[in-house]
Amino acid sequence: MLAHESAHIRRRDPLIALLANLNRSVFWFHPLAWWLGRQVAIAAEHACDEAGARAMGEGRRYAEVLLEMAEAVRARGGRLVWQGVGMEGAGPLENRINRLLRGDAFQRVSRLRKSIAGLCCAAAIFVAAACRTQPGALVDDPQIKASLANSAEEMFPSIRGLTAGDIAQLEEALRKNPDDLRTRGRLLLFYATRGEQVFGREKTIEARRPHVLWLIEHHPEDSMHGYARLFNEADRLPDPVGYAEARPLWLAQAGRSDASAAALNNAARFFEAAEPKLSEEFLIRARADDPNGRGATNLGWFYARVLSGTILGFLNPTEVDTPFAREIRAKLALSSDAELLLATGQALGYSSRQQAALTDLGKSYVERALHLDAHSLPARRVLVGRRHEEHRLKMWQVCPKLATDLACPAVYSLPESEQLVVLPLLAEVAFDRGDMDRKVAERRSRAAADWDHARKYAEAARQVAERFRGDPDCGTTLYTADLALGLVALQNGDPKTAQKMLLEASEAPPSEELSYYYNSLDYRLPARLLRTGDERGVVPYLERFIGMKPDNQELVQTVATYLDRMAEVRVDNANLIESAALIRAGHRPVWYFKY
Repeated sequence: MLAHESAHIRRRDPLIALLANLNRSVFWFHPLAWWLGRQVAIAAEHACDEAGARAMGEGRRYAEVLLEMAEAVRARGGRLVWQGVGMEGAGPLENRINRLLRGDAFQRVSRLRKSIAGLCCAAAIFVAAACRTQPGALVDDPQIKASLANSAEEMFPSIRGLTAGDIAQLEEALRKNPDDLRTRGRLLLFYATRGEQVFGREKTIEARRPHVLWLIEHHPEDSMHGYARLFNEADRLPDPVGYAEARPLWLAQAGRSDASAAALNNAARFFEAAEPKLSEEFLIRARADDPNGRGATNLGWFYARVLSGTILGFLNPTEVDTPFAREIRAKLALSSDAELLLATGQALGYSSRQQAALTDLGKSYVERALHLDAHSLPARRVLVGRRHEEHRLKMWQVCPKLATDLACPAVYSLPESEQLVVLPLLAEVAFDRGDMDRKVAERRSRAAADWDHARKYAEAARQVAERFRGDPDCGTTLYTADLALGLVALQNGDPKTAQKMLLEASEAPPSEELSYYYNSLDYRLPARLLRTGDERGVVPYLERFIGMKPDNQELVQTVATYLDRMAEVRVDNANLIESAALIRAGHRPVWYFKY
């Protein structure tokens, strides 16, 4: 045994084992690192067994010594004892003894075999290095980029400075190539938003009419109808002549046996103000044709517009008592359609925050939807969202001048239980204000002061949360405050602190609001960290953020990294899973472009 242990020291095996363990710690996720650690230990034991056998002059006798030691250790028991005397079987022990009995310990390795082994090792290292994935800069995901390119949000900047001469050139280009949907989309968007300012009302109405008619005839399913839905009385630029021409076109498109759900939805939006019964018919058909799409949502929002009067273009929603509205109320009162009740209730709450009766009606629909489907995550999210809105209302009651003055000393006079929910909202509002101010030249100088308000509110929120660790709102407060502090740090040129706060945010204690409600800051900090070129903290944040959702048990088993720090709080994580996968593939997620 002395010869065996002396050989370990002479060979510097403890140092080699340390290096192997360090390698395994760095590359803990790679199976080769664990295999290498085991092979190093096995090789060391075999080499030192050879030294012990040569010292005794006989392999069989040395094998008997190993057996005697193993028996002595077994009699004492205990895992640490086995490890302490090196008898944990790092060969394993049976293989070491068999090797000694076969006489392998006395075989010499030729120079040729050593050379071949060295070449094999070098080749393995070269192949591993060549095949290792090198992290690179994130690139645009082609599908996301293509979908955003034709969106109104992306086209808005391209129409801001257009003059009458520019519009004439676009019209001429479109006459030569009528299928250029991007150019037609820019023209429609221009006429809908800036046309009246440049050309006046009548000329704008006449100019946009042929584009809308062409779009109905050739692309009734196109999303551009969202801002080309014209010709009815409620429109800002009403066009009775165009409506008369468009009506038979839409009826023909909707009457086709192969009419798509998208085309039916567009037809429904065209008819909803003048002929709402027809609009309802098309929406019901669209839902039947696309059961896994947004059919229930579109129908529910239509019902909400009918009930709140917004279908008629009213700016201030109010209860409407028309025959059709009464008919919709009666249908919903008897309905057992959880999806439809949820969509209608959600839409009523969204569009009628100042109308208590409509808000209460919407809430009753959502509660019935949850009663019909107790596992409905969207219903829970809507109800939690309503509670969040109540917190925001409290913030505005305490800080009525917030729109002009971010300083609100009155918040510190509230009971700490109320500060817990108001302070993080103030931090969010203050950072948002700074974000807007930095984009406007005349207000850019006050952005730093806005962010300083955000920092102070966030720090105060963290201090209060530490005293309310058992409160259901503690997790939401810490999470929002950490994101706000990270964003402020990034604005102040401190990405290291921003990364730290991003990860701390993902470790916030569970809360119902964190589970079901999405914060406006959720994606802003990771998106901006990606722009710095360092995504190291973003993927773990997303994976922990995914882990905040309670329906992620299957996901937790498959996420490849950072499992040890994932919390189980969040729900409805499809977008987060997609985001993490896109970043791992080297592609920018959709929120990268938005925030």
